[in-house]
Amino acid sequence: IKFGRDKDKHHSETEILNRWIHTINMRLKFNRLLTDSMRYGKKALKPETVLQTWNRVLQNEDNLLDNWIWKTEV
Repeated sequence: IKFGRDKDKHHSETEILNRWIHTINMRLKFNRLLTDSMRYGKKALKPETVLQTWNRVLQNEDNLLDNWIWKTEV
């Protein structure tokens, strides 16, 4: 909006999509890390909360392992 009709100043659809995916992946990573009860004690998120939050959001969810919260390759 700020740059008006100057197309060189706008983000491409690919860049917008990549930024969106990166943001979602970082949020997922933080949610997974916050389930670490050794590190966060009582403040840790319950794994069930993370599972419910991301239910029907992840790609190929049916193919994920049951313990995907603790696997780094999600």
